[in-house]
Amino acid sequence: MEMNIPLDRKSRVPLAEQIQLALVERIRSGLYQAGDLLPSVRELSREIGVSLMTAVLAYEKLEATGYAQRHHGKGTFVSIPRPEKDEILEGIHPKPSYDWQLAIPDYLGRSMFRHVGAVNRKDVKYPLHRIKLHAEELLPLQHFQRAVQQASSDRSSIGDYAPAAGDEALRSKLASTFRHKSSVLTASELLITTGTQQAIDLIARTFLGPGDLVAVESPTYPGALDAFRSRGATLISIPTDHTGMRLDILQQLCDIHPPKLIYTLPTGQNPTGSVMSVQKRLTLLEIAKSYNTLIVEDDPWEELYFEDLPPRSLFSLDQTGHVIYMQGYSKSIAPGLRLSVIAARGSVYQRLLHAKAVTDLSTPLFNQRILLHLLEQNMNEHFRKVRGQLTKRRDEIHQLLKRHAPSAWTWTPPAAGPFFWLTSTGSVNTDALFVEAERQGVLFFPGSFFYSGNAERNSLRIGFAALAEARIREAILTLCQLLHHTELK
Repeated sequence: MEMNIPLDRKSRVPLAEQIQLALVERIRSGLYQAGDLLPSVRELSREIGVSLMTAVLAYEKLEATGYAQRHHGKGTFVSIPRPEKDEILEGIHPKPSYDWQLAIPDYLGRSMFRHVGAVNRKDVKYPLHRIKLHAEELLPLQHFQRAVQQASSDRSSIGDYAPAAGDEALRSKLASTFRHKSSVLTASELLITTGTQQAIDLIARTFLGPGDLVAVESPTYPGALDAFRSRGATLISIPTDHTGMRLDILQQLCDIHPPKLIYTLPTGQNPTGSVMSVQKRLTLLEIAKSYNTLIVEDDPWEELYFEDLPPRSLFSLDQTGHVIYMQGYSKSIAPGLRLSVIAARGSVYQRLLHAKAVTDLSTPLFNQRILLHLLEQNMNEHFRKVRGQLTKRRDEIHQLLKRHAPSAWTWTPPAAGPFFWLTSTGSVNTDALFVEAERQGVLFFPGSFFYSGNAERNSLRIGFAALAEARIREAILTLCQLLHHTELK
């Protein structure tokens, strides 16, 4: 008898009670029959990954409710309790049936989606978990309306599929913008994807298999962690400092066992907001070349920097094809478009193109044409305006936190990217804080989301691009009240 009991280890419901309730559902549904022998406590403990004491408590709870009987020397057997009198008088009522689908194992990651129900809610009062440009004053609405009208007037935008690599006109336009940023490349080296998450997934499915090593920043973007884990890769956490990945630690790893991929966000590192120096970028490239390792450069915030223009991308500095570059347009222009671009060279590009064709043939042409017409309108003024507004928001939040956050909390204002990374020197658990904050209409991402190994639970990330500017103050003050309340417990 296989258990396959899914457990929510972040729930306030004790694990023993979760196990007991799952077994009761299966007995009531008829999946387990009276007299069936249940696994021993050791087998149960091993199979679902809980302690022996938890397994013992679960069976004791099951026996106390009449759904199991222990026979010394023989084991624990399923039992059906006699119905209460009022249940008989009420007649037959459907019981919550056992969800048989939960017994089917899956291979999905869990970093990003542990609280997916909460983070997708539309009625959240203070959506500090979001980092996309969602506030109306940050969106290029007039530009977007013109672009949609232009795309709609072209019948091919609606009636045709795009090539697997993406619309040629869009790729040519993007290639010209890259050239202005010292990246010499052609449209034939660009691949349009349905958002950066798909780009990461294509790279993972193309180049990773069970046991392959991937070096990732710690902390880092949880969607990448899930994509790499889904391929069976082994993730090696490389600590970060105020300038990004610790290259001395990466070098030590490479000397022992070079990773197949190095995943990095050098500009606006998610979630810390740090920017890697140009010298550090050159050193990272040398490490990759020395060990024939691919660098996956994720660059969603290239246009959303603050005081200083970021250094050139790793891709533009690379002369040997060791960098796969990704830039998303969802977060910086229009989240609803779900568009991103991969830049790669040589056979690496050809293999990614094949993976894209196998996945979904191509990204919707209509969305690509909208982005093309947006870029043709010259978005530089829009980006300048957004940078100014985000800088104002960042500075306001920094001052509010200085005045109202508990002294145990520390942070560094981001150099790029619309988010703060807050860390407590106290014993706070931000996973537990998340549950309390949700009740009060405040959402953020707990720090544990961003780690591949031993998760640190004393950090959290808040974004400042989704809220209307007028509501930022009350959102941060509410968050600070929660932080103070947590410290008093």
